[in-house]
Amino acid sequence: MSDKLERLSQIGIIIIALAAVFVAVWQVKILQDHNKLSVRPLMDFLLVTNEDSVLNVSISNRGIGPAIIQEISYTYQDSVHREWYGILSAADLLEATTTQMNYGKNTVLSPNTEFKILGVKKKNHQQIGISVKIIYQSIYEEEFELNLTF
Repeated sequence: MSDKLERLSQIGIIIIALAAVFVAVWQVKILQDHNKLSVRPLMDFLLVTNEDSVLNVSISNRGIGPAIIQEISYTYQDSVHREWYGILSAADLLEATTTQMNYGKNTVLSPNTEFKILGVKKKNHQQIGISVKIIYQSIYEEEFELNLTF
């Protein structure tokens, strides 16, 4: 009888130990997910047209962690470029441009910051037809994508 009780006690201890290991691993996973979310960047575009009909395009980071730009591409009528000059030339907007800022790989947008990327004088309220695609990462190397057509 005591052998059965001892064996049952040992099995109970093993089950409790395995449950403790499972709970510890589960807590670590929850903590890692929480940490990733607590420093996640959240990039957005801002479009502002001022009284002089200049369209200003900016990118901002409204998240909690820094956004690390990996790639920016600009598209106009199936023509893809990595800098503003080529795309503005293709769209025949070089003379109407007031500001053009190119940001490269590993440019960091801190939380609550805003970078102006383009200022262009518009003749009317129609869309220009330029698309901007930004691929960026969090500090945990999670990749996100932001797209805009204006």
